Amino acid sequence: MQLLFYRYLSLYNIKRYFNFNIFVLYTLYIILMFLTCFYNNNIEPEPETETTTKTRTKIETETQTKYENKIDVEYLLNKNKEISLENQKLKQVFSNITNENKKIKLKNEKLKKSLDASINKVNADIDNFVENWYEKNQENIDIGVIKLGFFKIDIFPDYLEKYIYKKVIKILYSYLLDTIDKKN
Repeated sequence: MQLLFYRYLSLYNIKRYFNFNIFVLYTLYIILMFLTCFYNNNIEPEPETETTTKTRTKIETETQTKYENKIDVEYLLNKNKEISLENQKLKQVFSNITNENKKIKLKNEKLKKSLDASINKVNADIDNFVENWYEKNQENIDIGVIKLGFFKIDIFPDYLEKYIYKKVIKILYSYLLDTIDKKN
């Protein structure tokens, strides 16, 4: 069979160098050879080479060792039980870790909400303080009033002055918090 295959490969080379008639004849010759190989019962098998003998003996020894070395079923069952127990322990550890993770996430959410609430409370306290302070000291702290002779011109309306005071106090408050945090 291998010989026929190599002859067919050489057939490709003949096709390249000779005309079409020779190619057809050679193809018919190869087909005829192929058919005679299949229908001829007197074909002798190929002699064993050293590599095929080595391969056959290797396969035979492997199969013999597989059947000679019987597997201890009890050992495998015990190992299976150990692995399943370890698997259950790992599942329990995993579920504990996921529960802790959920608890930490909830605690983190609560802390974020309380931080936002405390920031909002501080901002509301500053806003209330500035409103009350401005009402008490309105005449002394007008920053947008310009005197031109007998006239007073108020450049900044009261709501803009209050807004500026609130922002300044909030900036000072955050600055003080940052410096205290850096010291600790």
